[in-house]
Amino acid sequence: MDEQTKTCATCKHFCRHYTRRGKRMFIPLAMGHCGNPRLREKKVDTLACQRYVEVVEDGNGMVERRGAVWERPQ
Repeated sequence: MDEQTKTCATCKHFCRHYTRRGKRMFIPLAMGHCGNPRLREKKVDTLACQRYVEVVEDGNGMVERRGAVWERPQ
């Protein structure tokens, strides 16, 4: 991946924030935080820092982030 496409959204340490709509619907926000070190507020399009680690996708639409496996948002 080239340097221009490395953003927080494609980093393994990025934890996106969501808002809840109704009982079971969650909508992704354009912000979140970095888990390395914790609680650094970040936007999805923030350029990657020196701690960047690319997200690994398993081919079934699942990604691993910080030890947990998540389904990639549509």
